[in-house]
Formats: sequence, structure tokens, C-alpha cells
Amino acid sequence: MDKRPPKKQPKKQVEQGTTVSDMFAASRALRSTPQDGGWLEQQVESTVVAHNTATSYINKLSSRLTMAETTLDEIGNRSRRNNIRLRGLPEREGEGSLMEVVTAILKPLIPEVPEQQWHIERAHRALRQKRAEDKRPRDIIIKFLYFQTKEALMKRSREGTIKYGEVELALYQDLTPATLQKQRSWRPVTEILQKHRVRYAWGFPFRLLTFHEGRTKTLNTDGDPGEFLRSLGI
Repeated sequence: MDKRPPKKQPKKQVEQGTTVSDMFAASRALRSTPQDGGWLEQQVESTVVAHNTATSYINKLSSRLTMAETTLDEIGNRSRRNNIRLRGLPEREGEGSLMEVVTAILKPLIPEVPEQQWHIERAHRALRQKRAEDKRPRDIIIKFLYFQTKEALMKRSREGTIKYGEVELALYQDLTPATLQKQRSWRPVTEILQKHRVRYAWGFPFRLLTFHEGRTKTLNTDGDPGEFLRSLGI
């Protein structure tokens, strides 16, 4: 029996295919055939072109994804346009139907609204899990049948405090989590507006509206907050 070690098989040449293969091929060529600079230049150039093409395609996909997320967020907010969040009402064991409690709190705030326009479709606590260490009550989400009724309540809430017994309550527009995150990221701007007593509101698609000295100004997501504040004289 022939016990001689098997002969080493010659290494297979890596085929040119992807841009990574091109780079390895170019590296081998640089070591083995340094004199063939023209071929090497072509390989490097083709790698750069492929990289630029891929980068451009990725940027387009990223832009489309951002546009799709913005559209979905806007659809979500529009589906909530008749909703408000009631914040601050304590939770109680077996509190029963919230509809009666919510009606008793909110209906007297807008006596000018006709009886036939006072219609709540549903009212329930926010679905986030209640944590033992979190003493804050969950918001109550209320959906009104009529948009005008919801707007009248929001206007009333901006005019002064709302109380239920000794508890101070607050009303907010119900928004998607993505929009709430955007609003939190703009908090430094809104804090400056509040400090200078400039009224503001959120618009859709997402933007900040200010009402100051008889003029309305808009800050879009691609705007400069510093320039925007300077235009308000702040």
C-alpha cells in the first residue's frame, strides 16, 4: 500500500462576481502582476461604480421607507381625530362603566353643545400594563361621534383647569406613539414658546403652528428651529 502523503491539490482561482470578490482579485493581481496596472484600475473603478450604485439604491429605499412611515402615522392620527385622552382620573377597583363618569365630568363644561351632538361612542382606560411602582392612573381614551363636540372640549380645556373633586384633570388629543415621540423631541422649542407665552398647536402632517401678534407661523420637520424662533422675535 502506498503510504505517501497525498499530493496537494492546486488552489482554485476565486471567480470574479461580487464586489468583494473583485477586491480580492484586485489584491491578488497587485501581488502577482504588479506590472499590469491597467487591469487593476478597471477592477477598482468597477468596484467604486458598484458601491456608488448600491449606496444610491439604499438611499432611495430609505427615503421611501420614511415616506411610508409618515403616511401610516398620518392615517393613524386621522383615525384618532375624534378621540381625546383624559388624564389624571384616579383608578378604583371595580370602577365599572367609565361612560357615566366621563359624561358627568365633561358634559357640564360645554353647555352650549346641543344634546343631540353629545354622543360618546366608547370610553376605556389606555391599554398599557399597570405597574405596581407606577402610581399614575392610566389615561382614559374617549371617542366622540361628532368632531365638533371634541373640538369644543379641547377649546374649553385650553381656557382653564378642569377639576373632579379635588383632582385636577387634563385633556389631550389622542395621537400615535410615533407622533408623541416627535413632540417630545421638540420639547426644547415648545418650552421656549411657553416661556414667552406664545400659543402653539400641532398640525398634520406633523408640524408646529404658532399664533403670535395676529400672525400664524409654521415650523416643518425640515425647518430650522433657531431661525423659526428668531422670526417670532424670541
